Amino acid sequence: MQKMMRAALALLVALSLLLGCAAAEGMEPLQVHQINVGCADSYLLICGDTKIMFDGGTEHDAKRLEMMEYIRLAGVDTLDAVIVTHYHGDHVGNIQHILTAFGDEHTVTYGPTEEMAYNYRDLAAGTYRQMKNFDEVDIGPLHLTCVGPDTIDGKGGINRDSLNVVLTYGAHRYLFTGDFVRGKSVIRDHEALVKDIDVFKFPHHGLTPYCVDAWVVKILQPKLVLVPGASGWAVKDMVAKTCVGDTQVLDYSKGHVVLLSDGVTIEVHTQVEPGQFAQ
Repeated sequence: MQKMMRAALALLVALSLLLGCAAAEGMEPLQVHQINVGCADSYLLICGDTKIMFDGGTEHDAKRLEMMEYIRLAGVDTLDAVIVTHYHGDHVGNIQHILTAFGDEHTVTYGPTEEMAYNYRDLAAGTYRQMKNFDEVDIGPLHLTCVGPDTIDGKGGINRDSLNVVLTYGAHRYLFTGDFVRGKSVIRDHEALVKDIDVFKFPHHGLTPYCVDAWVVKILQPKLVLVPGASGWAVKDMVAKTCVGDTQVLDYSKGHVVLLSDGVTIEVHTQVEPGQFAQ
């Protein structure tokens, strides 16, 4: 049965990629912003009127103000969704600030548990929903698939509880992680979706010991790796040993990074100034 399910999933992925290529013409450009907030995660996705945050950096006054100004200058007035991978301060610390500034009654915050962590439960705006393994969500033109974890061990408060989410847009797939990639669940259940991924957001800021196994990266074979920290040199060494071909690693030494995609090609822009790609 599992083999049949994996074969069916592989067929669906192949069909979606073909349809993505066919539909790419005339698509709104997708912007993926890796915002430099120090050793923390803060990703802003903009596609036309659709705006999503993946995590929101550490609640450090200077970095928070820089991040909030970056989001504002990017042209964001209201966020459609905020995805919190897990409840560590360098991922969820600014959730209330973000929702206060950019949330409204329609903003949905997604997290790994049935209820938001108690200290963040009274959200400043919008509603909360749990995201579970195999869940699929469409937010505007962006299709999201949760690819783990399959179990939650620490009420969302440990690295192993981190959500892993594949964003599909046109012909490209982006794997966003928190601080941990459970190889067994991601590969066992979703290999067809994550194999030969276009963009891989490396977990846990690229710090060693790694929170993803080398054998998983061999299957992912990413073309671009985003590292939310300054440890890209270590990730480059790992990638060189596990990946075939040239894989570009983009950490915070590149400043703010923006990936631009029309669904067919991906352009990489480094040392981006706030507001440089404002719509």
